[in-house]
Amino acid sequence: MKEALINKLLEKSKAERQVENFDRAFEFSEKALVFGQKQELFEEINKVLIEIGLTYKEKSIVNDDVQFLNEAVKYFEQAFERELLTPKNKVKLILEVGDLYLHFKKYNLTKKFYQQALCQAGNLPTERVQILLNLSDLASTNREFENILSFLKDAEVVIETAEISTDLQIQVFQKLADYYVSQASYSQIPKYAKLVLSLAKAQNNGQYKAKALNTAAIPHAVRGEYKEAFEYMKAALEIAERLRLNKIIASTLVNIGNIFSALYSYEEAIKNYNRVLDNYKKELHPVSVGITYFNLASSYKGMDNLEDSETYLRKALKIGQKLQHKLLISRVYFELVQIYILKEDLETAIAYSFEGEKVYPTEGNRPSIETYMANQCELSFLRQEYEKALEYGNEAIFHCIQQNNLKTLKRTYKAMANTYKTLGDFEQAFCYLERFNETSEEFMLQMRERRTIDLEIQYALKDKENEIEQLHQEIELDKVKLQYQEEIKTQNDKLKMSNEALRQFTYAISHDLKEPLRMISSFSSLWYRRHRKEADKIDEEYFGYIKNGAVRMTNMLQGLLDFAMIGENANPVEAVDMNRMVADIRTMLYVKIQENEAVFDISQLPTVNTHKVLLLQLLQNFISNAIKFKKPEIPPIVKVNCKTEEKRYVISVSDNGIGIPEKHLETIFKIFKRLHTNEEYEGTGIGLSLCQKIIHHLGGELWVTSKEGVGSTFYFSLSR
Repeated sequence: MKEALINKLLEKSKAERQVENFDRAFEFSEKALVFGQKQELFEEINKVLIEIGLTYKEKSIVNDDVQFLNEAVKYFEQAFERELLTPKNKVKLILEVGDLYLHFKKYNLTKKFYQQALCQAGNLPTERVQILLNLSDLASTNREFENILSFLKDAEVVIETAEISTDLQIQVFQKLADYYVSQASYSQIPKYAKLVLSLAKAQNNGQYKAKALNTAAIPHAVRGEYKEAFEYMKAALEIAERLRLNKIIASTLVNIGNIFSALYSYEEAIKNYNRVLDNYKKELHPVSVGITYFNLASSYKGMDNLEDSETYLRKALKIGQKLQHKLLISRVYFELVQIYILKEDLETAIAYSFEGEKVYPTEGNRPSIETYMANQCELSFLRQEYEKALEYGNEAIFHCIQQNNLKTLKRTYKAMANTYKTLGDFEQAFCYLERFNETSEEFMLQMRERRTIDLEIQYALKDKENEIEQLHQEIELDKVKLQYQEEIKTQNDKLKMSNEALRQFTYAISHDLKEPLRMISSFSSLWYRRHRKEADKIDEEYFGYIKNGAVRMTNMLQGLLDFAMIGENANPVEAVDMNRMVADIRTMLYVKIQENEAVFDISQLPTVNTHKVLLLQLLQNFISNAIKFKKPEIPPIVKVNCKTEEKRYVISVSDNGIGIPEKHLETIFKIFKRLHTNEEYEGTGIGLSLCQKIIHHLGGELWVTSKEGVGSTFYFSLSR
């Protein structure tokens, strides 16, 4: 019961802490602590101490207050000293303290607690890897590059010997790849980029897939394999844009800009750099923003646009000075030196050279050293310090050849030729002038090769853009189709409603009118029988009109009712032997056939899957018409044939009767459309309309061919 009460108080404390209501959280925790101490519930007290420590931790972070930090550490240490924690919880608690110190940038204390956690995590491989990752991040913050590699390699060993989650493996391998990128150790990068890519694909982790593709591109770019590098970057960009990974989009666009710059496609480079600065600037580290400004300036310089180049160099310089980033500052000054040499402003060029030398490293790894030496060579020549110019020139040539920097090598050879010429050593001047010409040709060849690669990339991009544009057009077309489909569906729904209303109206009219018509016919017959003895010829003629009119009207109403009800109560689809059906129809029409001496020519007919009753109505109507519309004194000949096509049967019913005038072929299927008087040929004018509605319901087609005085053939199709 007591333990349950303490746990309930702790739950309340946690709930209050999560909504940053720290005072209430303390209130519940302290009650639990007091109650636990009275009851000597040691394990529960430990839980309370940790909860109070976590409350102080959250409060210290939210308020950025060191006082609360110290309180949190105090309670964590109390919980730790009681020795009631499992090894895993001990590690977790120590890491909580380390993370707190990290938040307040107390890096030495952070390192102390992380290392303490590492000692406690001896047999906990997952915890060891996580702590080693934390230590590598801390070493990166303190720029302790050797320690970064040491921690990550230790983590790699744990991965090789223990079961570690895919997510942690990805983090370790990606950090190793990033480390080798930062140290320009390009031979190691593909191994780790490949591992990250493989694991990320297995986990379907788009973020790390994009990172790995970006990383994999770097060695290709360094080796001058720009097309391969671009393919990796393009794939990374597509993933990042699809998943809206803005940080990766920003870094990828910068890398793509660098590729285009290396290909001397400066306009494309500028476009990518500007896209980053316009849309994703906040996603970049401030140093990366400064480097992007520097790259933008270099691209403008490549286009001989010195004014814009200087503008962006000054923006990069401002960021470098604010961050005290010596490498960025020195590189900006070296670029400014070149600009002012081109402007023939020697005084400003020398001033910027001095500023750059103040922050440029004098030993160890000296980035862009060939540029620095080439600048010093040119400046020394302009200051008439010819021996120094030659000394710097030889250094620049050595480093340019190592870095394969033809552009800087070319201008160094020119400066050396000018120096020897001024010294009167024309043989050496001519020698360096020849080297200048050879390097210029080699540089032009390199430019042509790289621009060819650029064209290939641009064509690939154009194809992709065309593909995307076509896709957009298809999407728009689909939208229009969908809109029309919706409209058609709406119209169809309206048509269905209208047809249903019309069907019900037709049924009501035909059904309801039959009763008064029956009364007219019945009572007129009664009247005639009562007064037949008194009736004269005129009375009999009038009664004949009434009787015939009532019969025709009854037939028409029945036809109309049949027309309205087509398909309403059709039997289910079944296998129908048409040979048997035609035989049944001939039996049904036996009297009519005998009276007209009709002759039949029936070919072999198929068995079809359809509505039996509707097909019977259809065939009976055609055969009956073939007999009815015969020529006087000539026996009717009725032919029923079948033609088998790929997906359907085409049934034909032919006769040798009076035929149909060509001008009426389009109108004979209209309801109540008759070509003859009732005295010539009896009927209602509904039969063929009924046939058309039946065949539509059966999913086939109906058509007719005829020649007046020769005969007619009615065709209809049924699915196979």
